[in-house]
Amino acid sequence: MSTAVYLGHDSLAAFLLKAGADPNTKRGVLIDGTSDITPLHDAVDRPLLVALLLKHGAYVNAVDSNGNTPLHNAAMRSSVESVRRLVASGADRNAKTYVGLTPMHWVRHKKDSKEIAIASLLHEEAVRK
Repeated sequence: MSTAVYLGHDSLAAFLLKAGADPNTKRGVLIDGTSDITPLHDAVDRPLLVALLLKHGAYVNAVDSNGNTPLHNAAMRSSVESVRRLVASGADRNAKTYVGLTPMHWVRHKKDSKEIAIASLLHEEAVRK
């Protein structure tokens, strides 16, 4: 499952999910030493796959070995639609990595339209709570 998502085989990932694959299966250690990456961490560039993983029970606040959640990854990669879907599914916008960074840290110093939209979504959720 995790390999299919990582390699961008979305149709295979969808097939596996429908066949009962675990959407929370973690991938092995990366070259930089990062581990515990779930398919949801890898899918943040593909919002439709994010939605499918969430529908099949992917844990929205899963953390990798650095403390990054899928929301951190979506913010880092400027994926507005994935941020929207993750926040709507209960992602913790205040989650901190093991060095204390929140998803907002990845966008607050940038000025392009994607980062502004992400910052707005993260702030909007904070105001509602």
